[in-house]
Amino acid sequence: LTGIFYSPPNNTLEVLMACVVMISQLVLTSYVFGTLLHMLQFKDNSLEVHKDRISRLKVFCHQRELPAAIHEELVEHFEFQFRKMGQDEQVKLKKPLPEALAQSVAECMYG
Repeated sequence: LTGIFYSPPNNTLEVLMACVVMISQLVLTSYVFGTLLHMLQFKDNSLEVHKDRISRLKVFCHQRELPAAIHEELVEHFEFQFRKMGQDEQVKLKKPLPEALAQSVAECMYG
């Protein structure tokens, strides 16, 4: 029944031990399943923000008619920042674009 006895419990001590083992097994299994289901139920908010940022970036590039190469550089930059944020935990993506990338975007838009 509990996986620890080779034969059914014969005395009161063995029955109590089997009950303790079964209850502790139930508690541990419930804790593990509860934690896993909680993780599956609630989405990662930072991932949703990142997806929204990338979709807004695509709209921006399409409206401004930026070349595909600059569009790809912008997406790669924000993807890199997101992966880096995963390592640094709570670092925000408020850093400006690298100067060369910002200059390329400005040249396409205004030059």
